[in-house]
Amino acid sequence: MSVSFPESCVICDDAQLRGRIQFGENNIVHPKCTITCEDPAGEIVIGSGNIIEENVRIINRSGLFGSLFEGVKMGNGCVMEIRATVASGTQLGDYCVIGAKCSSAENQNIPDNTVIFGDSHATRTQNAHIRSLESVHDRHLEYLREVSPPSFPAFD
Repeated sequence: MSVSFPESCVICDDAQLRGRIQFGENNIVHPKCTITCEDPAGEIVIGSGNIIEENVRIINRSGLFGSLFEGVKMGNGCVMEIRATVASGTQLGDYCVIGAKCSSAENQNIPDNTVIFGDSHATRTQNAHIRSLESVHDRHLEYLREVSPPSFPAFD
């Protein structure tokens, strides 16, 4: 097992991490998340400033439990909400939001600043005041860092 993350990440004790996983700076992984890389030759790479909410499951094969990420890339500053699904082969750009109970299509390339929302899984682009959105996201990360249960010790 090879899990690497910088000190700026908060990975709650109840999270389960297995396989080769690499985190960027300032990620928050809520309790009861599962991140598993079952492919011995593969790796899961998660960018910086992401919020992975409770019961999200990031794995390299299909199955549904809470939220599911089967994509090949998660950019920086993304949010996966409860029961969200990112389908196989999908690439998330930076600052994307996958809304509660929403999903992507397989092999979809989701551009930066895209929000998937609503019963019809509609998309829109967050284009107004992107810098202020980044500021709100940064404050959200800081708040979660303060109130989240203790995080994993660093892995060797």
